[in-house]
Amino acid sequence: MDIFTHIALLYTMLMPCGDALSLDVLLGRRKSEPSVAAGVTRRMLQLHVCIVYTSSGLEKAAGIQWWNGEAIWRSLMLPVFNQFNFGWLSHVPWMAMIAGWSILAIETGYGIAVWFRKTRAIWIFLTVAMHMGIGMFLGMWMFGAIMILLNLGAFGYEVVQQLAPNREAPSPAGPTVQPAL
Repeated sequence: MDIFTHIALLYTMLMPCGDALSLDVLLGRRKSEPSVAAGVTRRMLQLHVCIVYTSSGLEKAAGIQWWNGEAIWRSLMLPVFNQFNFGWLSHVPWMAMIAGWSILAIETGYGIAVWFRKTRAIWIFLTVAMHMGIGMFLGMWMFGAIMILLNLGAFGYEVVQQLAPNREAPSPAGPTVQPAL
């Protein structure tokens, strides 16, 4: 969690994050226009998140524990992460196996799926759901929240544009002024 918190803080230092919602813009004293810095740093964040998920998925896929469900079982049963009683999972081991396969698919496929319009919204939804599950079932809320924020910061703008095509989504670098016709 600490590493991803530092990564998020680094990007907030590099990106012009506060520009679109600054008081000067909200009070109408100046316009917030998309900047080259916003585009470049956002693309850096997108690439960074893709590398993190793909490498994590490939590393997990190299071991047998994610394929046979043992990693899921151990994570849920460790006393430090034990939020609920998952002892019943020993009677249905196929559920842990499917959960492990799902995580492998989400993480390994992330680096490709988020770049395609047809799969981007689904993959971001699956990734957010995965991190919500990590927060709920393992009690790692801070890690889950940071990863959700990194995902939405990287690809949230495209997903909003995709899901609401008739509505003008706000620019990632700030609101834009539409010319009057």
